[in-house]
Amino acid sequence: MNLSETARQQIREASPLLLLLVGRMTIYLLFETGSSWSGIAVYVRLLFSLLMFYFIACFIHRVAAALSVLLIEMLLIQANHVKVSATGVPIVASDIAGLDRSLSLVSGYVTPGIQITVVALAIIVFLGWRYRRRSWREFFGNLPLGLLLPLLVGMLAFSNGMAAGMVRNGLCRIQICHVAWRPLVNVAMNGLPAQLVMTSEAVAVPERGPHSFYEERRSGLLTANQPDVLLILCESCFTTFDQRFRTPMFQFVDQGFTPFTLLSPVYGGNTAEAEFETLTGLSSAVLPGIEYQNFAERFRSDSETLVKRFADSGYATISLHNYFGGFWSRDRVYPRFGFQESIFLEDMGWESASDHRLPPDKILFDRALDRYENAAADQKMFMYLITMFTHGDYADQGGDHGRGDYLRRMNQSMGELAAFLVQMEGAAQRRKRPLAIVVFGDHKPALSRVLFDVKVFPPALFGASDLQDSSFELDWDPAPEQWKIRSQATAFVRLADPEASQALADRLDDLPMFCLPAELASLTPGNDDAFWEGVNAICHQPKDSLVRYRGDLWQQEFPLEIYAERLF
Repeated sequence: MNLSETARQQIREASPLLLLLVGRMTIYLLFETGSSWSGIAVYVRLLFSLLMFYFIACFIHRVAAALSVLLIEMLLIQANHVKVSATGVPIVASDIAGLDRSLSLVSGYVTPGIQITVVALAIIVFLGWRYRRRSWREFFGNLPLGLLLPLLVGMLAFSNGMAAGMVRNGLCRIQICHVAWRPLVNVAMNGLPAQLVMTSEAVAVPERGPHSFYEERRSGLLTANQPDVLLILCESCFTTFDQRFRTPMFQFVDQGFTPFTLLSPVYGGNTAEAEFETLTGLSSAVLPGIEYQNFAERFRSDSETLVKRFADSGYATISLHNYFGGFWSRDRVYPRFGFQESIFLEDMGWESASDHRLPPDKILFDRALDRYENAAADQKMFMYLITMFTHGDYADQGGDHGRGDYLRRMNQSMGELAAFLVQMEGAAQRRKRPLAIVVFGDHKPALSRVLFDVKVFPPALFGASDLQDSSFELDWDPAPEQWKIRSQATAFVRLADPEASQALADRLDDLPMFCLPAELASLTPGNDDAFWEGVNAICHQPKDSLVRYRGDLWQQEFPLEIYAERLF
């Protein structure tokens, strides 16, 4: 081999790496520098791009491997933008792992850019496989570095906590650190491939042990008259009680409901976290990730929850949701949480060729009313409804940033809900049963720009003094007062006694969502009074002290051992 042939060989071997380097830096400069511009950010991104490259190059042509890495990076950036816009939080490994169970909802968020990127990636991978160099020398040349990425993921996802901790500590020593309560900063500093790797850690089930949770206790104040209970989680439903952003939800004030606010653990999405708090009475911030995703098969079959308390008191416990049971693994979680019957969209006989992603809430209400009216006259009922029609995202119409679409859907859904509640109260009277109703939004809608424009969100909530159209991302580490504004979710209650309704609303106003089930638990006798009295004691602390979002702070109130005792 002469010198020119050697040079050409070296160029052929170096060109994929050069393509990867130039392409990755271009992507960073064009699409990511708004979040972080630092040497460490560049270093971490290039490192993980190289790890992906050598892994993929074990199977396809090296040029195709470089192009595939760049397309994967672009795909992740686009998917992350969609999720952050809708929920305020970035993508994590469980989003990828659970994609098969949520594809029907995810399809509604697939932008043309994502579609084009997926098609391009499929073509490049096919051509790279078709024209790969069938050389054992090249395969083994890529293999040592190619194994590093699956080794990292494997040690995080499938090893014990000690091994995963060693990996995390080792990565942090080389400036790749991940802190659970600052997800947007993690992405800004480390990039999305590192974010997926670092969030792939298998979450260990909490272990039982001694704890001091029961030392402080306070009894619930509601009368245990065992009414039928109708608990409605209204997807992204929100209104202000003043004129700033009054939506059709406000009509319940005029219909005899008492308004109040709850502090949601989430904003714009991740409804399962709000559900977890309202069904278990535990903070969703302590256990990492989304509990429904991480522990669906590991929750105890007789988990101690608000639902089980009512079931143990002779109630029929029924959940209804006009969406697919597989989303957020509700079909696996609900039976373990004490629901004797769960009815999902696939059980409602609804079909629509035009808009499969947003089934109207009326089909949910019709099914719930039918189920209630046909219950035995002496059967106590606990019914938990989760609506769907007002789920984001919201179409921008004429530069209104989604406001019109949201209000249109709210108008339809709230009209259907109001009619349903009148019918339910009529049915309760015919059954000669008292009925307790709570309607609450799981979180504010993902309308950050709209909420800023109407002065619900102050500029400080975004951590920036100069807000542009493209920069309405919530501050990852807000001050308590800012977190409170972000978290306030709308709620209404109507009990048989209007004075009891007002007193309950006053007690719960601006408290975390897990305080709601602690109050409702006292509507019926049970065997777990000590737990609910412990939650009530937490909820009677000064309200300002309960404005927290970090798991390490909430763990001071909810030790891991209480999660193990109640759920595992």
